[in-house]
Formats: sequence, structure tokens, C-alpha cells
Amino acid sequence: HKIEALAGFSAHKNQRESNELKGSPYSTDKIPYLSAATTITSGKSNFAEYAMLSYIGRLNYSFKGKYLLSGAMRRDGCSRFGVNQRWGSFPSVSAGWVLSEESFMKNIKPVDMLKLRASYGVTGNFNIGNYTHIATISNYNYIFGDALTPGATIGGMSNSELAWERTKQFNIGFDLSLFSNRLYLTYDYYDKTTDNMIQARPLPRASGFTSVTDNVGALDFWGHEISVGYRNKFGDLNWNSNFNISFDRNRIKKLVDPGFFDRNSSAASSYWRNQEGHSLGEFFGYIFEGLYKDEEDLNNSARPALNNVVSDVGTIKMRDVSGPDGVPDGKIDTHDRTFIGNPNPKFLFGFTNDFTYRNFDLSISMSGSYGGKICDGLIQYLGNLD
Repeated sequence: HKIEALAGFSAHKNQRESNELKGSPYSTDKIPYLSAATTITSGKSNFAEYAMLSYIGRLNYSFKGKYLLSGAMRRDGCSRFGVNQRWGSFPSVSAGWVLSEESFMKNIKPVDMLKLRASYGVTGNFNIGNYTHIATISNYNYIFGDALTPGATIGGMSNSELAWERTKQFNIGFDLSLFSNRLYLTYDYYDKTTDNMIQARPLPRASGFTSVTDNVGALDFWGHEISVGYRNKFGDLNWNSNFNISFDRNRIKKLVDPGFFDRNSSAASSYWRNQEGHSLGEFFGYIFEGLYKDEEDLNNSARPALNNVVSDVGTIKMRDVSGPDGVPDGKIDTHDRTFIGNPNPKFLFGFTNDFTYRNFDLSISMSGSYGGKICDGLIQYLGNLD
């Protein structure tokens, strides 16, 4: 039996102060000091700080080097979160079984090492910047006595309930080495959910603000990761090769009302949308139906009901998908935008080969992705005469 235990405590504080002055013009570049400038043109100062307090515990256990178990717990408090949500608890547990150490595996000569493993844990994200949860003060001008006067007021909305962003992840997989460790294989399946996602949540302008930093929803990720390697020696030539491939999927599980975020508020340039039930960044727009072929086609097809858009024979025709009542209405407007493509690839891969021969070495690598759709965001400005 082998047991390892760790208990820890940490306190961390980060402060940053900056001051800046600018001057111009200079009579010569050879004297780079402010005193040589004719005028001090501008200046600014900045100060920021945050603190974090952590309690850490971990226990590792192994029996005969082939049964492995580990558990850990973190308790973190950070000043970057709302006064009611400063603390977060992040447990984890993992287990492993080295099958190649079992007696029934000893007669399987090609197998050098076979290990099964699984884990589950929760991690927290505090990299959200400083002062995102409190109301900030910004400089604004106002009119006083018929004169423009500098002043200051609230520039950002507070959120005392801003909480830790958490990621819960489950992993299971195995490691396998064969033929005197010449061939090795690693496989992992993962399933993780990020909840309490932190993002700038849009607000109605009538509130006096455009957004507030908030916990906006949950996101699911899952997939398979496979890596195959080969190493061998042929006299003075050493050859190491590795191929890896991953099949990754994601789905937005939950978002705050109204259940989606657009790239921006302009339909002309908001060509992707994050929405519940869909993958991240799916393209959102109009379905291209070709061109208006002739007068008959123009008169019998839906036409744009948008400002400054004039349709004629030879111009672009879009599909009439819906209307205010949820059914096609013979007009092309923002109700006809829909999901038109997924940029997330079906799989990613990489392949590397390393060769050494005496004092010479050669490395060849390649990587790529397959299946992700591509959107040319410039074509509507450069090639769309409508």
C-alpha cells in the first residue's frame, strides 16, 4: 500500500499601478525625456487589484502499483466575484487500473503496458478581469452654464450575484503499449459541461446601459480523442511517428432570455448566432435561391422589404422562410433569417514524423480539420451589388 496526502493553504494578492505621460514636439530624437518636450500633451493613471484565498486537499492511494485512486478538493474565494458569490468548491476524483500488472496478462507477450483510467472533476474560472461585478465610474461631459463641462458618473452596472464559472468534466480512456513499446495507443472519451458561463449580457438601452457581466447559461462539450504512435530504429536511423484525431461536439444547453446572442445588433453583419439547442457560432442568415431570372420570376417571388434594397431582374433572390406570424408572407425581411451552416469541424487531425540519422534530423508534420463550414464575411461588401 502507498498513501500520499497533501493539505495546503494559499493567499494571493495582485496589484498593478501604471502612470503615463506624453509630450511633443521634440527638437531632436536624441533626448528621449519629457523635459525636452515643448508641451506635455496628455497623461493618465491606472490602478487595479484582486485577491484570492484557497484551501487545498489531496489524497493519493495505490496498491501494488496497479490499483490507483486519487481524490482532491479545492475551496477558493476570489474578490472578482459578487459579494454573495465569492467562494466556490471544486472536488475531483480519479481511478486507474494497470491491467498489464495482473497475472493473467503476463502470458500476452505483445502487451507491454495496458492501463484503464477514469476521472470526474469540477474546475472554476476566475479569469474575468477586475471590477466586472461592481458599478464602475467613467468620465462623461455635460452642459453647465451653456458650456461643455467634464464630469463623472456610473459607466458600468454592478452585479452582486456574479458567481464562479464552473466546468464539470468526466473522462474515461486507456493507454496501451505493444511490441517492446514500439507501438502505443491512447484513447479518451470526455464529456464536460460549463455552467454559470460568464459573458456580457445585452440589456435594453432604456436601462442606461448596453450590457452587464453575468452568468448567462450552460454549454456542453463531448468527444473522442485518439492518438497512435510508432517508434523504431533501423541501424543509425531512428523513426518516431504519431497520428492523432479528435471528434469534438458542442451544444448550447441554456442561455438567459431570449435564449440567443447575435454577433451584433445589425442584421447585415450579424452572420452568426449562439442559441439554445445549437452549436457555438452557427451561421445565421438568408438562404440563397439564385437570381431573379426574368420579369415573371421577379413578380411571382418574394421581394426584400428592407430599407435601401431594390430588387430587379438579375439581382439576388432569397428564400421566404417565415414572417411575423411564423409562416411565409411574401416578403424578405429579418424574419427570414435562419441557421445556414455550422463552422465546427467534424474532426481534427495531426500527423508528425521525426527522423534522425547520425548528425542529421528531419521533421515532417501536418494538421487539418474537416467538415466545418466557412463564411466569407467580406463578400456582401465587395461582391453584392444589391
